[in-house]
Amino acid sequence: MRWFKHMSDLSRDEGVSRYLDAAGKDRVTAYGFLMILLEAIASRMASKKGHLVCTATYSITQWGRITYSHPNRVAKYLRLCEVIGWVEVEFEGGSCRVTIPKMVEWRDEYTRKSGHTPDKVAQSRADKKRTEEREKGQEGALSDGYPKESQRRKPPPDFEITKDLQEWAAANYPSVPIEKETAKFKRWNFLTPRSDWDAAWKTWIQQASEYQVNRNSSSAEPSHKDQLLALGKELDLAKQSDESEAQYCDRIDQINQRRIKSQSL
Repeated sequence: MRWFKHMSDLSRDEGVSRYLDAAGKDRVTAYGFLMILLEAIASRMASKKGHLVCTATYSITQWGRITYSHPNRVAKYLRLCEVIGWVEVEFEGGSCRVTIPKMVEWRDEYTRKSGHTPDKVAQSRADKKRTEEREKGQEGALSDGYPKESQRRKPPPDFEITKDLQEWAAANYPSVPIEKETAKFKRWNFLTPRSDWDAAWKTWIQQASEYQVNRNSSSAEPSHKDQLLALGKELDLAKQSDESEAQYCDRIDQINQRRIKSQSL
């Protein structure tokens, strides 16, 4: 699409509100990141004539270039986007696939009300024929309403966590909430087909553990000593050769207390 339409109260969407709350003090930056993400998906929707593509897959570095963000911040915000019900995020190796099906809903709503598509480009007969043939081919790959095992992108309905898998998770990743992550895993549509779902589940749990560690480390508050050392640099106070680090921190603290007191007078 050349442009996309969305509700003016998008920031108050339930999922977006959770996303912004999780971003904390960076909520404005996080919202800007989300909007650029929507723009990236919208531009991809116009990349294939007559076929709406609501997915974009790039490396974390490339997502950083697109969103003007450091790769660490990109990974953080993309994982936060998982709390938005209509944004699907899938990490695979060094790449991340983002799918936003709601973009089609926004487009269809505009088309229904105006009678025009956002980019005002009609689908040609040849494009329609190619789309029909592609959809027909996809239907031919189905058997009894389900994809063949080698073509599955979503865990089978009867997938269960065996005792061996439970013991493996408890031994290697005891802090990961297995029931919660398994429920998310069973709802997920993967970028590439899977055949070994036990292995896919293990990878999912491992990635959940890594995300947990990254989230905890990013949210950890700096120690009192680190805060004082940072304040010393801010106040341009150099550590003297004859004082220990503890003495240096005490001196910074005393100077800061005097500074605060003088400002309050």
